[in-house]
Amino acid sequence: MALKVYVSYAWKAEEDSGVVAALETALAGQDVELVRDVRRVGYGESIRAFMDEIGEADQVVLVLSDAYFRSPPCLYELRAVAEHRDFRRRVHPIVLAGCALHDPLWWIDIVAHWEEQGRVLEAKLATIRRENIGPLNRTVDDYADFRRLVTGQMATLADMNALTEEVHRVTDFAALVARLSASSGQVVVPPRPDPKPEAAPQPVLQIPMPWWAERVERDARGVFIRVMWLGKEHRLDWDVLSKSWWASSKGPIGVDGYGMFCDADLGGVTQRFRRILPGNFWMGSREDEVGREGIEGPQHFVRLTEGYWLAETACSQLVWEAVMGSNPSQFKDDRQNPVERVSWDDVQGFLREVEKRLPGVKAALPTEAEWEYACRAGSNTAFSWGDGIAPDQANYGASESYANGPTGELRHETVPVRAYAPNAWGLYQMHGNILEWCADCPRGYDGSPQEDPCGADDVKTAASRAVRGGAWGGNPRWLRAASRDCCNHDERFNYLGFRLSLRSASH
Repeated sequence: MALKVYVSYAWKAEEDSGVVAALETALAGQDVELVRDVRRVGYGESIRAFMDEIGEADQVVLVLSDAYFRSPPCLYELRAVAEHRDFRRRVHPIVLAGCALHDPLWWIDIVAHWEEQGRVLEAKLATIRRENIGPLNRTVDDYADFRRLVTGQMATLADMNALTEEVHRVTDFAALVARLSASSGQVVVPPRPDPKPEAAPQPVLQIPMPWWAERVERDARGVFIRVMWLGKEHRLDWDVLSKSWWASSKGPIGVDGYGMFCDADLGGVTQRFRRILPGNFWMGSREDEVGREGIEGPQHFVRLTEGYWLAETACSQLVWEAVMGSNPSQFKDDRQNPVERVSWDDVQGFLREVEKRLPGVKAALPTEAEWEYACRAGSNTAFSWGDGIAPDQANYGASESYANGPTGELRHETVPVRAYAPNAWGLYQMHGNILEWCADCPRGYDGSPQEDPCGADDVKTAASRAVRGGAWGGNPRWLRAASRDCCNHDERFNYLGFRLSLRSASH
């Protein structure tokens, strides 16, 4: 029985096709069937079915090139292959020139390519009515998956002792045929190689592209991420031994399981901020979302072009006291409770005081769009964790049920700002405890794509300001990421506080 070997390659790339043709010639007369898409898929047959067939194949040759990693069909095939339980035994890579598996900057270029493809596609889709998009949404998901796939597979592929451009043409694929024979259990006689010293193995550098960084750089010291804070440059270095990012010098910048953070000293009290990168999301609620109100729609595509630092918690009474010297709150049993009974006008005074303590920084409230983007943390569900809520996830009027979910205790007061688990971006209690002031007043949604949207922010023309997140006594539907409300800029309530954002004053 002939050994069946599938080959995954960029068949539109001349060099890649040439290598496959040379491999086919080298295997002539051997008991091997080389299965190629251009030969196997007949007119009218399913290309996707062939990709799935490659994923189930016992022996697969990957002809890896720059073109391969930029080709959607090739990455469909790689995804199918990568899901197999025995990847290293069954996959046999051939690496062509230009495919720099051991260069982290090359991997970064590939990841950036799929990020850009996703942004372009999302921007195009944003111009089409959602009911007309249909399965095109699947392509958006695929592009995002390709980025994750490349990031996840780069260390594995770089670590495999693959045939390289310098070796495989001279050996005439002898090493590959021998490995196919050993992996399959079938005896295949390899062609005789020409004598040539074996190339020295390349060093392997396994560096994942962190989702929380905008770019990765390299200098004589190694691979690093540059971070600007208060006009000073800080760096996070890649540690080869621990395979993690770390701050090379003592300072305010660090990394943990949620991403990058900075610690700001506000009058002897530390407030931690999370880095929020520029990005896209669907703002507003889905038409079928439980508890939806009319002002939450239509859902529309939003792009935020600038990153910002956002406090990982609502402003606590401890922080407010350190900056302002007083505490207007009602619930003072714990100074880690959020400050409340502060108006939007009061918060403006607080922001100016923060700027005095942090020269070069612009302190602000997040816009309503920035707030929802951070609250969702990449999700498109009613809450950042899903489409339901339980009393152990937030502080709200838990005596009432949401979507037939569980009920619980109504506390009638606030709780400490880190009392519940954070979202995927490390932000605590974006849902519940207190409503949070936003910088702008609520704007009308018309369904059109928006870039850095902002409602009116002049108190002379718009007295109300958006408030978000729900509060300790509120109905659970008001805690949803898309739920909207507003208060007059001079109002103070025991369920109303805020969360601080920071930017460079030069922007």
